[in-house]
Amino acid sequence: MRARDVYDREVVLKTLLELAEQVGYRLRRKGLKGRTVTVKIHFSDFSTITRSRTLPDYVDGDGTIYRVAWELFLANCGRPPWRLVGIQVSNLADGACEQLSLFTEPDRDGRVCRVVDELREKYGRDVLKRATLIERK
Repeated sequence: MRARDVYDREVVLKTLLELAEQVGYRLRRKGLKGRTVTVKIHFSDFSTITRSRTLPDYVDGDGTIYRVAWELFLANCGRPPWRLVGIQVSNLADGACEQLSLFTEPDRDGRVCRVVDELREKYGRDVLKRATLIERK
């Protein structure tokens, strides 16, 4: 696929959602969670920035990863066009070893994602899809 500039912010946000799902899936498959979410933005003039946020808790859920990536992108995206975006999760730990807090809610996002992962592995990637990622015909 040939690289092209994107002027539509919604297209970039959908791309970030797809990337967040991929990153979250890979984390869960390897039994890992991370605390630092990084977004890379490559502009049409070939300049590149990366912005990170370290979370108080370890996460592997697509929704949490996307929410942080979305916030980082919108706070730092500048003016279009954009050439490339990417998401990275770092500051990793074994998913079985996490600090529990009395004051935070359980990781519902991660649990839902694990069920979605199981369904996709059993019935195929397209068995479930977020409504925002369905292409109109």
